Amino acid sequence: MKSVKKYTYETLSGMCLGKQIHFTSDCEFFPNFDIKCKVLQMKLESNEIIFTCKLSNGKTIPVGSNMHNLQFEVI
Repeated sequence: MKSVKKYTYETLSGMCLGKQIHFTSDCEFFPNFDIKCKVLQMKLESNEIIFTCKLSNGKTIPVGSNMHNLQFEVI
C-alpha cells in the first residue's frame, strides 16, 4: 500500500484515474475504512484531492485525501 500524501495530484491522476483502486484508512470518522472501487474523477478542492469512486454495488462516493493515513493500491 502507498500513502496518498506522498504523491502530487498529477502523479495520482496518472496512477488512479479510471483504474480499480483499493483504499484503506484509519480515520476516526470512518474506522476500518477499506473499499475497492473505480476512480471516475479527481478534483482539487480546498487543498484536498477528492476522488469520485464507484463501488461494485453501483454507488458513487467521494474519498478525500485528507483522511488520516489514507493508503491505496492499484488492483
